[in-house]
Amino acid sequence: MKDKAWTGRTGGSGWMQQTLIRWFRHIDTRWCYWIVVLWVPGSMLFQPNATRGAWRYWRQRQHKRFFAAVWCLLRQYYAFGDVILDRFAAYAGQPFDIQIDDPDNTMSRLQQSDNAGIVISTHVGNQELAGYCIPSVKPMRVVLYLGDTPTVNANRERLFAEKGLSFIPMQPDGSHIFEMHEALQRGEILSIHGDRLFYGGRAMRAQLLGAQASFPEGPYRVAALERVPVMTMFMIREGHKRYTLHIRSLSREGDDQLGNAQLAQNLLERFAAELEQMLAKRPEQWFHFYDFWETEKTK
Repeated sequence: MKDKAWTGRTGGSGWMQQTLIRWFRHIDTRWCYWIVVLWVPGSMLFQPNATRGAWRYWRQRQHKRFFAAVWCLLRQYYAFGDVILDRFAAYAGQPFDIQIDDPDNTMSRLQQSDNAGIVISTHVGNQELAGYCIPSVKPMRVVLYLGDTPTVNANRERLFAEKGLSFIPMQPDGSHIFEMHEALQRGEILSIHGDRLFYGGRAMRAQLLGAQASFPEGPYRVAALERVPVMTMFMIREGHKRYTLHIRSLSREGDDQLGNAQLAQNLLERFAAELEQMLAKRPEQWFHFYDFWETEKTK
């Protein structure tokens, strides 16, 4: 189980992170791509568990042949490095070109209503950047693990506050669920990751890319209990400082007729289906560097 958990901590010392932010106040991110070029080989070499998990993703779930998988693995690491640079560029105040793909106006309708809602987000693309760049009309609470570096946490809090977002810190004893309930009772929007397990967390299972995968139980159970509109988002990097935010509703007519357990499972399966469609378009922006699935041996 060691490889299935996430440390939740951005790499680099506080001094390195602060230096990167200072640089990006004066230069464009493309002048620092050499950092990614240097970072990728070291990450692949000195984090074998992460590399093994990503390798199995390409070989077993994306069904790539050996040399194609090597190329895709490199693209995945470089894409992740670009995303990290963009986050620090946002801390420095650099603007981004973000297009909204919300064909049913799911978020717009929720923002204009008095209803509470839940956004089940992912670690595909650069979800965090959406909170830095797109303001929320009504209060939005982000359920977040705050074990990252002080530099990252402080800049997250500052930029989120500027856009009408605030934290609900995840607690080891699960007590954050009470704050989540109170936020929804006030008609606020709750954002929580639905694709990453923490140590000791309870799991639900669903089919993803041809195999059963484990997802955190909490987001789907809370959504089923609270009976509020549910959606998912994917902030996909399209190029240099260009992103598209894809928004899809997970709620369906007839959900109010289902029991809590069945509704939670249905929401998870709909989330997994949307995730699979997004990975068909941008498989290299899958940023889970561990064994997400129960896997057999891969050569």
